[in-house]
Amino acid sequence: MKEIDIEDKIITFRMEGKSFDDGFDLYNTLTVLQNLQNILDKAYLTLIDKERMSKKDRQLFKIKVTEIKKGSFLSELMIYAGGAMQLAYPIVNAYSPSLLFDLFKEGYTYLTTILQANRDGKKVNIHQSESGDNLILVIEGNNYAPINIRVKTFEFVKRSFDDFKNLTSQIDGENVKKINITDKKSKKDKIEITSRERELFTVESRLDEKAISFIGEIFRIDTHAKNGKLLIHECEEEQLKGMELNFELILDKHVHKCCKIIDKRAEFVALKKMEYDPITLKEQIKSLKIIEINSN
Repeated sequence: MKEIDIEDKIITFRMEGKSFDDGFDLYNTLTVLQNLQNILDKAYLTLIDKERMSKKDRQLFKIKVTEIKKGSFLSELMIYAGGAMQLAYPIVNAYSPSLLFDLFKEGYTYLTTILQANRDGKKVNIHQSESGDNLILVIEGNNYAPINIRVKTFEFVKRSFDDFKNLTSQIDGENVKKINITDKKSKKDKIEITSRERELFTVESRLDEKAISFIGEIFRIDTHAKNGKLLIHECEEEQLKGMELNFELILDKHVHKCCKIIDKRAEFVALKKMEYDPITLKEQIKSLKIIEINSN
């Protein structure tokens, strides 16, 4: 089997804000870097068609901080992929750091484009190209040309959307004002995250006024926060059967009742909290507000 030398790609990563004026606020710095690691992990897993990182994958794929400079948080991150070792995977090119970073950029561009179109009230249609390798997005309106997106990129954003939301949520306009990610070699491949992007990724939810009834089973509850997670066994809306959803309680009296029926089936009445999903291009149920509980 062919041996592969380490291939690397250096990206410049910069954070600006009060957290970095005098030294580096460890919490904010590590939180942002962890979100970046999570996104690049998802890019790597997408390219090799795996669900989770193994010990072997951690040996093959690394992100290292090679230099930290004063003046905001300015660092150089080196993406390593491959290594002078025999690989068990047949597609060697999947380990190219360039492909990983390109997937990162394409996914981010897709999400910002779709979320902006939704905010503008524009309808988005999606269909597969004749070759089957790309998806074609058509946004209504004369100012929007059709957008081609690779199927791999679409798979990546399905995995990483929540991580992108977490990354952009770190921008608070004060402690962390801006994040820049740039390909050091080309200096043209740049991602800039500001308050505008944070607002874009903060997808507003709405409460559906129509209540639903279902048979469910609570398997986790936080009595102080008055929320938890449950499994829906039977429901008038067929698509909800088998779903695990977060819930919150409206009435204090329901907290004690939930503790008594944990891991038991009960009848619930709830309102659905809906949120636009840039993957399905329509509203999806995000969580439940429980308004009534009936148990035997």
